[in-house]
Amino acid sequence: MKEDAQKGTILSQLLDITQVKWFSRWLMIGFLCQSVLIGGGYATGRELVEFFMMHGLLQGLYGMAVSTFCFALIGILTFDYARQFHLYNYRSFFQSLLPGSSWLVFEVGYIFLVVLVGGILSSAAGTILQQWFGVSYWVGVTILLVGTSALLFAGGKAISTILSYWSFYLYAVMFIFLAVAIRHFGMDGVFGNMLRNHDITENTNWVMGGIKYTLYNMVSFLLVLYALKDTIKTRRDAVINGIVSSIVMMIPASIEYLAMVPAYPSILQDPVPVFSILKNDLGGGVLLSAYVLMLFGTSIETITGFVHGLNERINSVYQEKGREMSPRTRGLVGFFVLVVCFISAKVGLVALIARGYSFMAWYFLFVMVLPLVTVCLMRLRGKEIAPVSISQNLEEVKVHVEP
Repeated sequence: MKEDAQKGTILSQLLDITQVKWFSRWLMIGFLCQSVLIGGGYATGRELVEFFMMHGLLQGLYGMAVSTFCFALIGILTFDYARQFHLYNYRSFFQSLLPGSSWLVFEVGYIFLVVLVGGILSSAAGTILQQWFGVSYWVGVTILLVGTSALLFAGGKAISTILSYWSFYLYAVMFIFLAVAIRHFGMDGVFGNMLRNHDITENTNWVMGGIKYTLYNMVSFLLVLYALKDTIKTRRDAVINGIVSSIVMMIPASIEYLAMVPAYPSILQDPVPVFSILKNDLGGGVLLSAYVLMLFGTSIETITGFVHGLNERINSVYQEKGREMSPRTRGLVGFFVLVVCFISAKVGLVALIARGYSFMAWYFLFVMVLPLVTVCLMRLRGKEIAPVSISQNLEEVKVHVEP
């Protein structure tokens, strides 16, 4: 809370953005979702190639529209269900949604996703600095470890504030990236290339590409549940925030997508498309450095979001015993998780999981989407579903989340 910081201090000034009513009510949740999404969603550009551009340039944009629509539906259901039953961490959320101990099925998939995303980002952090700037591999890894642990130590309010502010920087870098690409390649190089080469590929299943992208990224909504308590009070709030969040999440992806269009179709085989364009076509320099800085910040954001979601789940157990996780413990959990992710990347576990990305998408379809569109939707309409007891779950939730 703002009152936790003395008036006039740097911290109190930083917290001002989250106290602006229109920002905290309509935009903050979207910026938090976008912050969690970007690291595993489109930071290097490879994800956009795999799920969208592979289907053709125009078809890729259609697929992104599908993802935006699907994100909105999932966001609305998740936010409204959390609001109505006061569920502000994923453990309480799925204990209410799924019968018995079956909520643990979601947690297994979530842990695998944390290892996948954390391993890829921690490894990429070291590799990027090493390959592009000649800095030791361990410098990038250390920056990620220390930055994430420090942010987790600072607590939920600081996380919300810093992630919100960093989103402004991200949007600025993305718009500049597109503007420089248009200046270099010309309008025809971007939009003309899209019209000329929209059907160059035979793989045109853009609807499925958009759906699969949503499925493996929709966990983002569960990682911001901690921020809903003071923000979403009514169903109207949930609907608007679900729609706004989906748009805010996909706008940077769309900008980056357009900036990569001039390099199509050769870019389809590039392992790190964004950096190839920035280095080889746009000359690197200040823009490349700004993008690398943005990438490091968003990598810390994404991992922080995933680990903070895990911390909130652990804290719900502490709260059952009348205690709270200390800042030191939260930071140490983040450090430990990142070390595990880094080791996993080194021994090849992340590569193994990455091969199963499509499997994980379908996994979350069954353990998250289907319960949301059945049990969640029927409860929101006032209908009880056996064998889960609403009253029992609500009593458990009160223990978990009430101050």
